[in-house]
Amino acid sequence: MTTKTITAARDFKDAGTERQFKAGEAITDVDAGAIDNYRAAGLIAEAGADEASEAPAPARRTRRTRAKAS
Repeated sequence: MTTKTITAARDFKDAGTERQFKAGEAITDVDAGAIDNYRAAGLIAEAGADEASEAPAPARRTRRTRAKAS
């Protein structure tokens, strides 16, 4: 099991709880449902020991065909 540090990606206010978060501030004492909502909204950044394994794979290069010169 790895521990992730969840931080605010930008300043925001949770309208439901009236809590405010500053960019880079650790988010603690928040239930899993709220974390899921923050994640879906792009409001949190997660870092941890397994960060490299969660990085998106690089985009595949595709073959390009040359257009015929007219």
